[in-house]
Amino acid sequence: MMMEQIGDLQRVVEDIKKQSKLKSHDLIDSNDYEGNYEIRLQNSESHLSDLKIKCTRMETKSLFLEYLAKDSKDWPLIEEVEEEIESLKAERKQDKIAIEEVENNMEELAEELQTKNDELKKAILSLEAKLANIKEKKKQYEDLKEKSEKSLQRIKDRGSLRQNLKEIEEKHLQADFAITQCTTAISSLEHYIEMMRTDLGELQSHVSELKKDLHVAEEQKRKTDEQMIEETQWLTGAIKMLEHLGGLSIKEVNDDSVMLEIFNSKPGDDNKQRASLLLTLSFRLSATKPRLCGAEVNLETFSIVDLVPAAVETGDLVALVHQVKKRFNDYNALREEMEELQKNYAVDWEPSLGRLRVMVGKSGNTVCTLGVDSSYPATGSITLLGVESKKENIEKDTLMPPSSCVCLSEWVKHLLGIFSC
Repeated sequence: MMMEQIGDLQRVVEDIKKQSKLKSHDLIDSNDYEGNYEIRLQNSESHLSDLKIKCTRMETKSLFLEYLAKDSKDWPLIEEVEEEIESLKAERKQDKIAIEEVENNMEELAEELQTKNDELKKAILSLEAKLANIKEKKKQYEDLKEKSEKSLQRIKDRGSLRQNLKEIEEKHLQADFAITQCTTAISSLEHYIEMMRTDLGELQSHVSELKKDLHVAEEQKRKTDEQMIEETQWLTGAIKMLEHLGGLSIKEVNDDSVMLEIFNSKPGDDNKQRASLLLTLSFRLSATKPRLCGAEVNLETFSIVDLVPAAVETGDLVALVHQVKKRFNDYNALREEMEELQKNYAVDWEPSLGRLRVMVGKSGNTVCTLGVDSSYPATGSITLLGVESKKENIEKDTLMPPSSCVCLSEWVKHLLGIFSC
């Protein structure tokens, strides 16, 4: 069951990788560079980076849980892992270079389009201003021509001097020539303006297409994000289920240490806060791979000092974690039993010495000391270490219980029963 869930977890991690790649390609293909779209692209890239980090963390947890579930002989060789890592790094580097080249080309294209758009708008405005100026001059020349014609007619009517008539005719010809030039210039300017407006229309049409592509990309991104959220929620649930099945979770990962949270695997016990243990594994970098160099727990009354040296020597991390889990489960069972005894009887527990002092008798003048083996309650036994009484000498051999009395609570009840008579 656990291996099937791990397989599902790995498939989801692969899907997250694929979705991240698709999202990156969509952002590149959408030509997301018009107006404020560059800022949107940067935000999308930041969001994509966060998703990649989350994906990496989830994949790390998945691999860690998978290897804990396997025998250490099934672990891949460090050389194979290093080769795969180097291959992935090389592929990632090439992909990064290709993406950067595409992004640079798109940025240059966006800048060129924006520059051309601005230049066309300025040129059209300049030509329109010149056109208006020439039309104004043409109107002035036409007014001047009209006045010249009227003056010429008056001179003819009055029979004025031929010289004045000649001067007026010359001015009339100059006005005709100027009007012709203005008409030609107006025609040319109107033609150029029409051409530029056509180019500007095509450019704006292209920009409109880019915006549509951006809208499609954003809609696809929204749907992808929704799917990513659903898959992330499923993945989170799967990880929690794996943590429950395995009885541990990865609390924190640092450069040279890993902190595991180990839960009490007693059936029906959902109080993880009371039963949790933090196991910190320390590593050092050897010639070929990281090696375990130490381990410690967060409970002063729970010791693993006898387990660490062998684990450091063999490097068997899986065996160490299983041993700590087993001992912690036994420790929790003993702690629960001890809490029950302390609540109902006059007892004094010394965990560092593994001794329980029990006050018995009507006045409590007799104290029996029980020794609790470190492997209790799994395999360890209970031993009567001594009896102290202020009134009489009592031989401890006379207080031995029947063979059926194997647990601490039964021992305490047996002693209380003897001294209550």
